[in-house]
Amino acid sequence: MSENLSNSLHDVSAVRTVIAAYIEGSKKCCIQTLKPLFHPQAVMTGVMVGTYDFSSPQPFFDELDGVPKDDCCTDYSAEILSIDVFGAIATATIKEQNLLGLNYVNAFHLVKSEGAWLITSKIYQTW
Repeated sequence: MSENLSNSLHDVSAVRTVIAAYIEGSKKCCIQTLKPLFHPQAVMTGVMVGTYDFSSPQPFFDELDGVPKDDCCTDYSAEILSIDVFGAIATATIKEQNLLGLNYVNAFHLVKSEGAWLITSKIYQTW
């Protein structure tokens, strides 16, 4: 196996770990898990039930933080649909069901910064 392929497989695994942590943090409404996954200058854009949203991840964090932990996403499920890595950048797509009562498709952009993969943007659509 070539050096580049080996590094690529390692990076795909590392991105998968970040996205799996995002899913787990969302399921548990755990802001302490979610915040470190995002770059400090990350953006979040999407369409939720026909309304467009352009912001940072902070409103998402605030909404999850306001949910009583016993009520958070008990019927939530998510599936990683794709991960692609291109050097120091990556994309990942997931499908979520019943995140606070809504279903989403999310696309993430990640960048490898100082050896760690961080989410730089999330774009989403309810379905």
